[in-house]
Amino acid sequence: MPSDKALRAGLYGWVFNKARRDAGEPPADLAAAVRWLTANTVDPAALADAALVRKALDTLALRWTALPRRPARSPGSGPSSLAPSSTRLSCGYSMRTRCRW
Repeated sequence: MPSDKALRAGLYGWVFNKARRDAGEPPADLAAAVRWLTANTVDPAALADAALVRKALDTLALRWTALPRRPARSPGSGPSSLAPSSTRLSCGYSMRTRCRW
């Protein structure tokens, strides 16, 4: 797998640049990244397949640990949005902050 820098260079230097794509093959310094991108990305026309899109969305809904993500909470909802004064510790830190003795 090419480095992040090489992938960005391939995308911005050739893949996203229609004039350079129309000029022919990618330059030698971008060729490896462009080959990798071609082999490891989905053709946009394939996104018409609902099963493929569902698989992609389900994959995005997982954390790196492969556990389901918690649903996002809107600001101000739920018990963690307001910390009552009783959650303040004697050292002046709230319960959400590590108290150093």
